[in-house]
Amino acid sequence: MDSDDEFDEMMVEMVASDASTRLASLEGPIGPVTAELLRTVAKLAHVELPKAPQSQSAVSSRNCVVCGRSDRAQKLRKSGPKCDPWCIGQPSSKKETVIEEMKFIKRETNDKGQEVINGLVLERKLGKGAFGNVMLARAATGQEYAVKILSKSRLRKLGAISKVQAEIEILKKLQHPHVMRVYAVFDDPSQDNLFLVSEYLKNGESYRLKEDGTGDPPLSPDRLKKFAFGIARGLQYIHARGVAHRDIKPENILLDADDKAKLADFGVSDDSDRAFTQSTEGSPAFFPPEEFLGLPVSGVRHDLWAFGVTLYCMAFGRLPFFSLDRQDLANQVTEGRLSFPPDADEELVDLLRHMLDRDPERRATVEFVLTHPFLRGLRSIKGRPEIASPVDFSTCTFSAPQCNCRAALSLSEFCAPDVAVTHELVQGGDYSISIYRRST
Repeated sequence: MDSDDEFDEMMVEMVASDASTRLASLEGPIGPVTAELLRTVAKLAHVELPKAPQSQSAVSSRNCVVCGRSDRAQKLRKSGPKCDPWCIGQPSSKKETVIEEMKFIKRETNDKGQEVINGLVLERKLGKGAFGNVMLARAATGQEYAVKILSKSRLRKLGAISKVQAEIEILKKLQHPHVMRVYAVFDDPSQDNLFLVSEYLKNGESYRLKEDGTGDPPLSPDRLKKFAFGIARGLQYIHARGVAHRDIKPENILLDADDKAKLADFGVSDDSDRAFTQSTEGSPAFFPPEEFLGLPVSGVRHDLWAFGVTLYCMAFGRLPFFSLDRQDLANQVTEGRLSFPPDADEELVDLLRHMLDRDPERRATVEFVLTHPFLRGLRSIKGRPEIASPVDFSTCTFSAPQCNCRAALSLSEFCAPDVAVTHELVQGGDYSISIYRRST
């Protein structure tokens, strides 16, 4: 079809955060039909799309019917509706989290000399925590997982068994695009270990701080907004389910392969229905004033203050308050001046002033954050925060509500004259394409 005969002018909106990165994986999340449509539309709009590297592994957007995970390798799409044989439970219309808890362990060694635990090959060490190591594991299907190996003897010695049990109980409640998923818990009595099998968030920490209170270069405005939106949505979800995180900080905001922010490490979380506590667990640089003053602390308001400190770090490359001396840090947090660079975005400054309000009663709520002008134009597409295109909708005609288009084999079919609407949305994986007819 000759588009010049059908449209006066076409505007193509590609809604994607960090589009150059997303388009590089074109053959992965979106599928061949939408990929063909993207290429055709891009050609009409004179946009050049980068080709995916030959070695890049594709990722499916189809979910496991049990746990809901959406990062299965493309070659596994036809292997069945489940992630792995040990992903057990009944599918739920509410998509409830299903965590397999096993009281036994099957330990083997494969032909490469690698340790295999209940079918998971432990490939390499990812990091070390207070109670054990974190390993990269791979199932027989090729799916990757992060496995936290916890020493029960060390947990008992430090009196932390109940803390881990509480974390597992919390994680059982949670399934959200912006919360790290845990899929299984294995108990190994022979070596006195616990194994927590979670999704592998391969892009790691969202932002890195140094010991002197400074960090990596500030994030770009679009990336900052995307992370802020994702963190806020994650907090909104856990708070609605009676959970307060209590240790929000950049190293506990992890990124998946699509650069999506997820809340992680619920080790000091508690029941937010228990309105106030006197707990001082967590990271002092992210404590709210009431924590230093010895006042009762609301877990939800604690999270919002720590979220504000995290956002400040990402935006300006340093902590808003910093000292290696705890008393000096307490004085800064409770009485110090909150300063901003002279060229800081005014809407961001306004948002941070509300989030870092010393009066917990006046402090911003997560709903305030999500509706603040700084995050204007953001929306969530299949769990991914996207920045809306600045299309002037006043010049576009809409004769029917926005709807998902059928699977068209070509742009010609999609734009066929018998389609009774002037605006339709094709939504697949990480992308949306909107085609508008300009008003005459």
